[in-house]
Amino acid sequence: MSPAGMRFPQGTRSFRTRFVLLALPASIVLLLLTSAFYWRGLSSQRTSEHFNSKSVPSPSEWTGEQQQRRERCWAQWVSTGNVCRDPPHYWSRQDRLDLVWTWNNASATSTSSSSAHSSQSHSASSDLLRYSFRSAQRYMQSGFGTVTLLTPDVAMAASSDSATCTHAYTDSHGIPHTGQRPCWLSTADAVYEPPSLLHHSQVACADESGLDKDICSHASTVTAADALLLAAVAPELTEVRLAVSPHHIFAAPVSSSDFWSPLYGSIFRLSADAEADDIPTTNPDAVGTLAEDAPIIRANALLDRRFGSRPRRKLLDLPQPFSKAIVAELQQAWPNHLGRSSTTSARNLIDLATLHAHYMAERHREALLWSFLVAKHDRDADGVYSSQEATALLRDLGVNDVHKPTFPVVSVPIRSSVDKSTVASNLRRASLTAGLSHQFLQSSIDGSAMYVPRPSAGSVLGSGNVGSDANAAGQANDTIACQLETECVEPLLVAGGKPSVSEFFSRVAYLAPVCGDCMLMHLVGKSGLQGLSAFLPDEELVMPSLASLPSPSTFEQVDVSIKPSSGNGEKRRLDVVAGLLARYTHSVIIEETFVTPHMPNRSATAESLSTLEFFNVSSVFGFKQHGSASPEPRAEDAWIWIKYVRAWLSVRYPLAMRFESHTTEL
Repeated sequence: MSPAGMRFPQGTRSFRTRFVLLALPASIVLLLLTSAFYWRGLSSQRTSEHFNSKSVPSPSEWTGEQQQRRERCWAQWVSTGNVCRDPPHYWSRQDRLDLVWTWNNASATSTSSSSAHSSQSHSASSDLLRYSFRSAQRYMQSGFGTVTLLTPDVAMAASSDSATCTHAYTDSHGIPHTGQRPCWLSTADAVYEPPSLLHHSQVACADESGLDKDICSHASTVTAADALLLAAVAPELTEVRLAVSPHHIFAAPVSSSDFWSPLYGSIFRLSADAEADDIPTTNPDAVGTLAEDAPIIRANALLDRRFGSRPRRKLLDLPQPFSKAIVAELQQAWPNHLGRSSTTSARNLIDLATLHAHYMAERHREALLWSFLVAKHDRDADGVYSSQEATALLRDLGVNDVHKPTFPVVSVPIRSSVDKSTVASNLRRASLTAGLSHQFLQSSIDGSAMYVPRPSAGSVLGSGNVGSDANAAGQANDTIACQLETECVEPLLVAGGKPSVSEFFSRVAYLAPVCGDCMLMHLVGKSGLQGLSAFLPDEELVMPSLASLPSPSTFEQVDVSIKPSSGNGEKRRLDVVAGLLARYTHSVIIEETFVTPHMPNRSATAESLSTLEFFNVSSVFGFKQHGSASPEPRAEDAWIWIKYVRAWLSVRYPLAMRFESHTTEL
């Protein structure tokens, strides 16, 4: 009899049916759980394998043939926007991006009068930190290095409840200390290395931090602003590190190139709502100024005094890359604002993220103008423009008759530098980590990261960011950018005059910034689809080596003239310019404001979470309340938003990490 003709007893068929109905769902659930657990471990393993495959750069990598190749490739990258045929083994001394979370157990330093509020604050921040780590372990893939949790030291008068959640360590002088630790964080695991614990005094008291000893003596009570500064200057981390707060949640696969890469620099995230999110220019201490705006306004005031007044946009409260070298420049320019403790007065708080990001943008603009006005056109390096040098400069700006100068209308440049396929190809050819985010990138390699160039024919913009694509289309339709006025270059038009190079630079860069901006647009367009060749000096011109331009606290003190050689040898001016631009290269991603939702009450929180679920276009969210709870007729729990967010996150990230200990404490 054939198998098709065989008959089974009724009980057997019933048993088989039940077995299939029960076993199939169980198998699917088991498969999903196994895959999730495997993915959780694999993400950590993949990151470590990525870095074990590349050895630590040896001193020989920075001298001889490799250094010459690196300089040639950087010059080609700046000039043409193309990666050289035989790229160096290392583009910079950094080949990975370290991560540092900042966290503070508020209940460990609270007074009895505020113990209830601080207990809620600790519960919220500790629980969000747990989900921030879970999201990072799930979505952070290649290109990342170590993971560090920076916490305060435990105060001498800490409560007995918080004393159990501590971490004992010994400083460089052999003195024992105790630092804060989330209760659920296990500092040892047999398989995976948990995040490293670093404490405020270990950074603040280090000689290389450049910080005032007042911060060292108040290591257990520093403000959030000081904690971010400590994260930015912490030793033994990569030169550029990514600072993450507990309320930052990763929502899609990302690599280190989505936050920093040698070619495109640090990537900052700004709001798509330009008008609503421009930094206010009001008095930071005036009545009515929002508490969260005051440090941003103070940072903007410092930038105005240094680079001239101009509108600047707020950064979104999302993970921020920090360059330790750039922060050192900030400390040098403003030692009274950075490096001293801010714990004694909120009137001194400066928003470091705003200062750092916009300082890099201003310095890159400054370097481009310096390259064109000084390195290229002050050929004899005497600090003044001869008539021949002034004529050559004017002709580069589009003037045909210097006796009757008229300037051409400048259009928004057509560029392909940040075309999606171009960025991917450049990272691949340079053997750098591929970016995983699909968001549209604006980069300083187009002269400025603060505008959207017109796309070239057949270009493919980054998909997935509705706001930035709409913003790009709106700006691309407006093709007219500006037109230079004769007042901008008036010193160059005086017959027989020899205008000072530094004074003319200050005129177009700081005193009349619209003149400098229009020059930038004209020269970017003249450079073609990629690269910044129109800004660059001739290859035969040389000058003394220069690591950075002067960085005084006000622009009136800036002297940008080329100084005589001090015996350190001379370099091509082109290589000096390439090094300056590489130092300050940065990029921008425009995000919709709903990725950092305002959650003043129950209904607004539910609506914000629904919006995030529906418009899943960003790689990272910021779940800080962003403002005080709104007054409502009915009494409502001030922490209702955190309960909603916690429930939402527990569904998206249900699996515990290996270094999460089983505890009822948050």
